[in-house]
Amino acid sequence: MFYLYHHHDLSKLADLLTALRRTEVASPLATDAVLVPNAGLGRWLKMHIAERDGVAANIATLLPAPFFWHLVADSLPGDRPDSSAYRRENLRWHLYAHLPELAQEVPEIARYLAGSPAELRRWQLAERLADLFDQ
Repeated sequence: MFYLYHHHDLSKLADLLTALRRTEVASPLATDAVLVPNAGLGRWLKMHIAERDGVAANIATLLPAPFFWHLVADSLPGDRPDSSAYRRENLRWHLYAHLPELAQEVPEIARYLAGSPAELRRWQLAERLADLFDQ
């Protein structure tokens, strides 16, 4: 079952999830998938549920991008498309390779990359851009 709830108070949402987990028990071995905006909030949510129930087990806190990617990929016929190129760890290398090309078109990037040490600045910019795309 898919539920969508919104509220400005996160503790109220966590309490609601705790109540739903108590009343809507499908199977003791079934994993509850909960979408969270970041990993820190997912850890907080599990700790909050553990404080309320004594234990927080079989809760998968998923980030939106991987969740939707798997949702779309599961609905496509045939082979599942590869999303690994868009993961932050791999995307930074693709960006690193394309930054000199981009520097020719964007003067701000060229100015930044002209600083010393050039390779370190290029790596840091690729890392930061990959992180921004991931967010």
